[in-house]
Amino acid sequence: MQARIVQDMKVPLLGARVARNFIIIEPDPIVAMDVEGILKDHFPAAHVSSGKSLSDVRHVVHVCGAGSTLFVRATLLLEDDHVKRVMRDAVAKQAQIVIIGTHFDVGFPAFFIDMPFTTEMLLDAVAHNGSVSQDGSVAQDGQTVIKIS
Repeated sequence: MQARIVQDMKVPLLGARVARNFIIIEPDPIVAMDVEGILKDHFPAAHVSSGKSLSDVRHVVHVCGAGSTLFVRATLLLEDDHVKRVMRDAVAKQAQIVIIGTHFDVGFPAFFIDMPFTTEMLLDAVAHNGSVSQDGSVAQDGQTVIKIS
């Protein structure tokens, strides 16, 4: 596998034998373990990075792009405008954003999953193709926001 050295850590290049790239930014270690476990079970070839804050996973967030899905706790976006800017930049690089928790106007395309979430909710967010699904997902006007509950 090809890798690029970023801040003394190996980060797989997207498309280099890595089917998916998942980045989890979750301060609650139990929630982070749940998300990571679900992703590793369903996408064993994927690269999964996890951290309690943006600074913990900054090296992978800055090289993310198409094929990347970022999971971020809603409270981190509400508390820190820098996190919101970084997520907006990730969207500009064609990454998918899944926000865990409270639904609010983020100003960029995102999927929301409520707490507590199920495996199916998380996988629906990952597999979503941008259209409103028949399982109750809701799209809002003005931005592509899909709430999966």
